[in-house]
Amino acid sequence: MTISSIFSNATSALFANQEALRITSTNISNVGSPGYVRQDAVFEPRVLAGGTGGVDVGSIRRTADRFLQNSVLRAQAGASANETAAEFLNRAQANFGDPSQPGSVFNRLDALFTAFTDLTADPASAPRRATAINNLQETLANLRTVSGSLDALAREADARLVSGVNRANGLLTRIADLNREIVRFTATGQDASGVETQQRLAIDELSRLVDLRTTPRGLGGVEIRTVDGILLLGEEPAQFVYAGGTANANQEFGEIGIVPPNVQGASVRPVQNSIGGGELRGLIDARDRELPALRAGLSELAAGLADALNAAHNSAASLPPPAVLNGRNTGLLATNSLGFTGRTTVAVVNNAGNLVASADIDLSTLANVNDAVTAINTALGGAATASFANGRLTISAGAAGNGIVVADATAPVSDRAGRGFSQFFGLNDLVSSSTPIFFETGAAGTDSLGVTSGTLALEVRSAQGAVRSSTVISPAGLTVQGFVTALNADPALNSSFAFSLSAEGEVLATPLAGQSGFRLAVTSDSSVRGDTGLTLSSFFGLSRASRDTRVSGLEVRADIQANRNLLAAGVPALTGAVPGNRVLTPGDGSGANALAAAFETSRLFSPEGFSASTSTIADFAARLAGEAGERAAAAERNRDGALALSEEAISRRTSIEGVNLDEELVRLTQFQQSFAAAARLIQAADELLQTLLQIGA
Repeated sequence: MTISSIFSNATSALFANQEALRITSTNISNVGSPGYVRQDAVFEPRVLAGGTGGVDVGSIRRTADRFLQNSVLRAQAGASANETAAEFLNRAQANFGDPSQPGSVFNRLDALFTAFTDLTADPASAPRRATAINNLQETLANLRTVSGSLDALAREADARLVSGVNRANGLLTRIADLNREIVRFTATGQDASGVETQQRLAIDELSRLVDLRTTPRGLGGVEIRTVDGILLLGEEPAQFVYAGGTANANQEFGEIGIVPPNVQGASVRPVQNSIGGGELRGLIDARDRELPALRAGLSELAAGLADALNAAHNSAASLPPPAVLNGRNTGLLATNSLGFTGRTTVAVVNNAGNLVASADIDLSTLANVNDAVTAINTALGGAATASFANGRLTISAGAAGNGIVVADATAPVSDRAGRGFSQFFGLNDLVSSSTPIFFETGAAGTDSLGVTSGTLALEVRSAQGAVRSSTVISPAGLTVQGFVTALNADPALNSSFAFSLSAEGEVLATPLAGQSGFRLAVTSDSSVRGDTGLTLSSFFGLSRASRDTRVSGLEVRADIQANRNLLAAGVPALTGAVPGNRVLTPGDGSGANALAAAFETSRLFSPEGFSASTSTIADFAARLAGEAGERAAAAERNRDGALALSEEAISRRTSIEGVNLDEELVRLTQFQQSFAAAARLIQAADELLQTLLQIGA
């Protein structure tokens, strides 16, 4: 070995160890830096003329573990999704209030029950009537407020989805730019570790928005896909597409799409099913599943309360009775089949409670609604007049000082879809509503839909909220059964649902085997039933909006608010009565007893997101309270578990990729000694050279 080769070897060692010391110092200085991955100097022997001739730092290696990194990304996505869901469910539960506090939904129901129970002791008491009606108004207002709060939470989740989508797009663009930087540095032999650290931080942030996995690219940088393989970043980034908000009056939110990368003129493709984690998934689940389920439960509770009170109130009468009974909008047409069994009595009663005239009508013999109107008018002559328009039955007393009373026979009972004549038409409702509060329409398959134009746009949505299929139904000219047949014949629907008309006249969409997570969504409905103003989706309760917004339209009937004497506290004694007989007695509390008993009457509750059950209003309210609390508690448990898993995954990654000061100090000492040894070798070679020069002289 020549002296010059000694100098060359030693010099290469000096530079190599100097670079190793620089890398070690960089590691030490970044011991607390987020996203920093420890670097190692990779020494390689220098090859000269077939032999070794010193040493070089061949590359700077980041100790990144691709598999640990993907584990962390998945864990972070899961933690973020569960954290978001827990936040919204906790806030939703808070809207219901603490059951032990006076202002809560459930405490108000208890107070309402108590007020009606107190009324039974003295039904003529003006203060007790006022207390009962005021409590009912406050309860309905509270239910509307909570429902509105749940709707506001859903819309907040949607607004945050828009923001999250924009952030995800920005991060994908940022990561793509860093990819190009990494390729440029790598191709020119420069150190790209700093850029790679920036990219790691951006990928970590993206994983908290949407679950993903990364794959190293041959020229440097990464390729990013969703967990199920949809490409998010190749040469160019994909772009998520979502404008936000409801695109229709049926409260159905739009679907997140994606424009694939590297495809010229690519159209938007659905991607919502592929978002399995991250903040976006937590927001979608809160908006599309958890909050709607609680709102549906609240709406079912409110509608059940209103229907039960209306059933009791329609069986009773006030003294004096109202001069006009103006029914609710049933959505029926005058030519629709009447569909009632049993008998009912329509009576004209004066202000003293004495019978003026009555009509005992056998409903089972009447073909359609028009026939019922004719029968009432014929039987009562000029004492009262019945009319039917815009889906409403109205009966008016013919003379001042008289009022109208309706009482169904007990045997055979008056019944259409489980409701008596007065209750079904809402002739003496206590709680009014601008929209249907029940969807057992009693419609017969042969009834005309009464639709002459318009369409119904429907979608099948998966459990993840993605659109699986869509279609448009044109119901003009169809019968009720024809409409059901058209739904079953549509290939976009019949692979997921079987449609049927129940004995109560309800259109049912039953998921097929394996499709239990799917639901039917109405995105638009321009159909109108005759002169009723009701769409098919609101009449049959097909849309989420028609079911979940029932609570928003519930009010104590306006004339009862203005005149509390119209609260029906007594029950008319019409059986066997003849004109001149007293049929309403002051102080009769039978109607008040029925109103109080309404809270303890069992009925079917089947809101979306709940299993159907038959229970009292009080029991279902308790179940709803428990459900809201349990969902929030379960979300917190899931969040805690996901956070623990994420922390463990990050800890394992850090143990491999992070900076350990003890190890770095050992390396620092090693490279210092190697540097000193190389310097000593140069000094020795210099001394040898000086000696040789002296000898030569």
